[in-house]
Amino acid sequence: MSTSTVASSAIGQRCCCFWLLIAALSLPAGCRKQIEGPDPQSVALRSPQDDLDEALQYIKSLDDFDQEQVVDLTVYYLNRWIAPKSADDQWNRSSLIDGLPRRLRDIRFVGTVQEKKFLYVDVDHIHRCSWLRDISNWVNRIAEAPHLEISKQFIPDSINSQQREKLLLAAKLFDWTIRNVQLDPLPDPSQENLDHSWNLAYEGTIGPGYTLTPRETILYGHGDAWQRARLFILLARQQRIEVVMLAIQHTSAGQPIPWLPAVMLNDQLYLFDPQLGLPLLTQSGQLATMQQLREDPEILTRLAPAAEQPYRVQPADLQRVIGLVDASPFALSQRMLMLQKQLTGGQQMVLTVIPDRVGKQLRDKHGINTTKLWNVPLETLLYADGRERNKRTTDPPVATETRYRMQEQLFRPNLRSPLTIARQRYVHGQFDSQSAEKGQSETPGAKPLLMSA
Repeated sequence: MSTSTVASSAIGQRCCCFWLLIAALSLPAGCRKQIEGPDPQSVALRSPQDDLDEALQYIKSLDDFDQEQVVDLTVYYLNRWIAPKSADDQWNRSSLIDGLPRRLRDIRFVGTVQEKKFLYVDVDHIHRCSWLRDISNWVNRIAEAPHLEISKQFIPDSINSQQREKLLLAAKLFDWTIRNVQLDPLPDPSQENLDHSWNLAYEGTIGPGYTLTPRETILYGHGDAWQRARLFILLARQQRIEVVMLAIQHTSAGQPIPWLPAVMLNDQLYLFDPQLGLPLLTQSGQLATMQQLREDPEILTRLAPAAEQPYRVQPADLQRVIGLVDASPFALSQRMLMLQKQLTGGQQMVLTVIPDRVGKQLRDKHGINTTKLWNVPLETLLYADGRERNKRTTDPPVATETRYRMQEQLFRPNLRSPLTIARQRYVHGQFDSQSAEKGQSETPGAKPLLMSA
């Protein structure tokens, strides 16, 4: 059997187990809440909308109840809801999938984007999106803060009030990402490694961008520059702000080298550098656009910390810029689009992305003719599977290579610590303790929990 076939089948069998392990970080040991399963008689009388409402309630409770039981029930009710529905005629399989390296195309989840049946790993995607939605919502509500005054000064005066608000929100989400994710060194992003990065990920070898899922980046408060970029892109997506990862295509046959995320707004690309932790600025101190960068390449040279340490992208590289879209196979699937359309009110969240539309915008408005799916979201799946496979195939089991051994211990599944609970409460914007009804104990918020951690 080929290694690509092994990768495909292994992920299908084991990625769910890995996710359940990671998701269980938020659960207490020995005191998990239990929930009642569906009553067969009542299920028979339910409508599809009842099934969807039930699934959404379970999704909302994923941080509080027994994870394995909640996931089972969520998948059960989602599949009951979607089973009688016809295919969505507005969904199309992304043509960019065909441009992925073969190893990534062979991942089982990539080959099932058209299917309507929900999988266990889909619940992880929905749960992650709910975290991103909640963070982006409360960041959006922050109106006054000393550090925001600086961001406001970056916004160009030439744009209208609606565009100004959207660009300011993007700047706030970038600022939150930089403040909340400690920058770790980027593992070797050499052209040689990038041209085989999916093999390294499959082997469980540390590499740039794929060693943490976005939820782990949030939970651990750590990440390399590409993981910071992913988090910023996904937070902005929840606020319907399109952000694309720009990359430099040095050779026609090689893989592009990711550079920085760009906010697509007002027919411009506004540039934010997660490695520097700063937006790119013009000489007048306003947010720089790709168009301004082409007109004034000195913006790049001014970013060099010293003459002997040039900025990692040079003016000549601007002719080789392409776009990369952050799209997991779940975000590309028909079932997620169908579910997203049904979410209303406080349940609304963005579950999908349409890469072909992003590519058209880049081509038509920004002179960027090549758009690809970013490999990193798929390599993250391969890496997680590779680590779990390495644990099982060594006798006795050996410690697998990891960058975050301390964080994995702090947030391990059998440890219900104040730090773990505090991170959860922080994600949902519950900073202070909440008063309880008479006779019930107060629900502690993130602040007191962190003080006691």
